[in-house]
Amino acid sequence: MTHTEYMRIWSKKNKESIKKSKKKYRATHKKEIAEKAYLYNLKYLKVRPWYKTLMRITTRCSGKNEPYYKKGIKNFLKLSDLKFLWFRDKASLLKKASIDRINPELDYTLENCRYIELSENSRRTRRNKAITKIKEEAIYGRGRE
Repeated sequence: MTHTEYMRIWSKKNKESIKKSKKKYRATHKKEIAEKAYLYNLKYLKVRPWYKTLMRITTRCSGKNEPYYKKGIKNFLKLSDLKFLWFRDKASLLKKASIDRINPELDYTLENCRYIELSENSRRTRRNKAITKIKEEAIYGRGRE
């Protein structure tokens, strides 16, 4: 019997004791585990920044109190799609890359999304367009045609 086979059999017989040991270890090393997880996540996100984008999109589209969820906007992007968009749009060269829906009325799909500079994305919001229209009406008496 190989060592691997022996360990597999032993771990099946001692499931409860292993579970207790893990629980005890996690309780006594909570801070250390949290620090390691934090550092791992930083390193992971530095190498795969599109993962952070996916987490944010998922939060926006799935939280019942989120405006995107209320509007019915859905996410059809996978991690591999965001990776493709990241390299296609050369997002690593941007100061602060931001995912943008080309048509804000449509869902998050590969055809409707791109990475652009955050400052540019902020200018494209409906709220900013509405404020600009109000300012123009105040200055010119009516909106520009």
